[in-house]
Amino acid sequence: MVGYLRNVNQAGLFRAMSLREKEYSEKLLSTVEKFKHPVLEAVFSAVGLDSLKHSRLYESLARLAESESPFLT
Repeated sequence: MVGYLRNVNQAGLFRAMSLREKEYSEKLLSTVEKFKHPVLEAVFSAVGLDSLKHSRLYESLARLAESESPFLT
């Protein structure tokens, strides 16, 4: 039972990190439109999409931490 409770706490942490990364992504991607320089647009867009990727990875880790399924199937 203690291991399961630890996983639930980890799931909460992963969800919080997922939300934070999603916020970063939204802010960065909305900033892209303000730039006129193509390199800055590309950099901010790439970092924003990378944050979105991180958000999705953290969310999937949260789901894994809550379930009793094997890590890899």
